[in-house]
Amino acid sequence: MTAKLVDANFANSFTGLAAGLGNFFVGEGEGAVRIDYDINNDTLSDVIDRVNSSEANVEMFYDPVSGSFSVRNKDTGAIGITMHESSDWDTLSSTGVNVGTGNFLQLIGLADPTVIADSYNQSNLSSYSQGNYVSISNGSFTTYWQALIDSPTESPSSSSEQWRQVIPGVARSMTEEVGTNSSVRINGGELVFSTGTEFSGQDHGFDGISFNVAQVSIGGSATFSVGKDINPAKAAIDNFIKEFNDTQTYIEGLTKVNREGDEVSSSTFTGNTEISSLPSKLRKLFFGSAMAHSESARTTDGSNLIINSNDSSNTELNNIATQLNLSSSDEGYLIKVLDQNGTGNKAYFSWDGSDWQSTNAAFSSLRLPDIGMDFGIGSDEIKIENSALLISMLEEDPKRVQALFAEEPQEDIFDENTQSNRDFQGLSYDINDFIENFLSGEDGTGRKGAYQTHIDSINSQNDRIDDKVEQLTRYLASREEQLSNSFMKMEEMQSKMDTQMQTLQNSLPKKSSK
Repeated sequence: MTAKLVDANFANSFTGLAAGLGNFFVGEGEGAVRIDYDINNDTLSDVIDRVNSSEANVEMFYDPVSGSFSVRNKDTGAIGITMHESSDWDTLSSTGVNVGTGNFLQLIGLADPTVIADSYNQSNLSSYSQGNYVSISNGSFTTYWQALIDSPTESPSSSSEQWRQVIPGVARSMTEEVGTNSSVRINGGELVFSTGTEFSGQDHGFDGISFNVAQVSIGGSATFSVGKDINPAKAAIDNFIKEFNDTQTYIEGLTKVNREGDEVSSSTFTGNTEISSLPSKLRKLFFGSAMAHSESARTTDGSNLIINSNDSSNTELNNIATQLNLSSSDEGYLIKVLDQNGTGNKAYFSWDGSDWQSTNAAFSSLRLPDIGMDFGIGSDEIKIENSALLISMLEEDPKRVQALFAEEPQEDIFDENTQSNRDFQGLSYDINDFIENFLSGEDGTGRKGAYQTHIDSINSQNDRIDDKVEQLTRYLASREEQLSNSFMKMEEMQSKMDTQMQTLQNSLPKKSSK
């Protein structure tokens, strides 16, 4: 699924491609949606995502258990699906529009071969095996059939259960694969049908009332409406903002100067420039760069359609203009070309009302003000200024909102907007990287974070103080010893002086008494 198409291990090889480029269509006529692919650059997952995100309203998926691909309509009910990669089957193929190229649908088991050359042989029925294709010609009219069993006993026909009629290069829903419509009676009236289980005012005529019959038994009744549940996403964003603002308040409390009357006191980190600058740095980081990265999921280039290739004469663009019936009212319709005139370079073309003009994409990136958020004046805390705008974006474009906050990091990706390689990621990753760098530093560079540098500085100061305390302790002990020794010597000297004084007194003649 993640290998390039050319290496994706299909049972057969790709055919009918021009330099590896192919295309197929979902639907037919003017409503067909074109899907382009490049077997040398695209993977199966790329093509599946391209189909599922297109306006074809179908979902393609691969079942690894059965080893098969399936396509189903995103809408329920009696709605069939047609896909084709034929060069001449579609009604618009004669005008150069809806012309399929390649055999991708055939390789994934959805479409029948574009070429069926084996003519039906009535006398050799036993030689046909399940899956064999044959053609039957009647004058200028030719039909194509596929055997559903080994050694069929019946000739191909619409009434036979041993054969099915096919169209080369085309995939169509079988009758038994098409769903059925649900139906209800409202207030005993006529049956009202819907392709789904939900009935809205457009179905039954009662504006503002919708109900779903998915779990209602025949004859039962229920009234309820179903809508998108954006509450978990909004709650996560609200909590993110609360935690961000709490952090800003906490940092402010660590650095502010407290004044109570004539008394002024400092906080733990008052005067620390690294800590006091954190709120403004976080604000700048959270507000994000105004320079959009062309490959980010929160960025749009305004393209209405993306195609693989176009030549210098704009042949492909002109075919698309014919297919879509573009007129003066469609001025500004923008097409992105992945490979312009075989150069491998991307290009943009805008419809000016009558012709195509080369143009540059105007990349725009989803930012805080786009979802109703901003910072207060003179404040580093986030405020939700327009909650309705946030709710609207969550309902209409939740993937871009998700990318704004939680897009996976991408490194050294070419950006068409700046024509350079750049990194991009969601805000949560930006903030996480900033905090890690602030605390611990950058891996591989040896640069310490501001927090770790501050801690190391305090530890170094503590070590110096400990050294000074040890030095002072040694000095005091030495000084005490010196004074003690001096005192002892002084006492010894005093004792000797007392002895000498006594000896001196004894040596003097005593005065006689009369």
